[in-house]
Amino acid sequence: MKKILVKRLYTYIKDNNPDLLLRLEESATLRLYLHNKIKAVEDLVHRLQEEGQPDHSIEQILLDELTKELKPSKFNYIKNIIETEFTFKYKLLQASGTLVYEGVNLIAYCTELFESFEFNKGNAGNKKLKHAVTSAIGEYFDNNF
Repeated sequence: MKKILVKRLYTYIKDNNPDLLLRLEESATLRLYLHNKIKAVEDLVHRLQEEGQPDHSIEQILLDELTKELKPSKFNYIKNIIETEFTFKYKLLQASGTLVYEGVNLIAYCTELFESFEFNKGNAGNKKLKHAVTSAIGEYFDNNF
């Protein structure tokens, strides 16, 4: 089950938090991070197995627990804004294979905004936050493209 969880966690991070993945890879701590995350849920694994939960249910419960602190995804938030508000740029970035790269750059560019709004599940729909991030993305595109 550990191998499955590591693979699913890695895939989740790659798809939803590529900024984290890049930081972990650059510091050569990806393997340690994944190991520590899985180790942190070992007791929960044993408890769920003792309760007789089916493996697929255990995997989903554990993945939810492992990714709890990674939600909501700043990358997906930014990607969705680019796709809806900057459609032409979105298509260009996607076609050139630089969408993830620029999305990661935009996370860094918008860090202060995310911090000032204390970005979390509860305020991801905040209109002021969306407007501020949309403006920042427009500014970034004006200065870099």
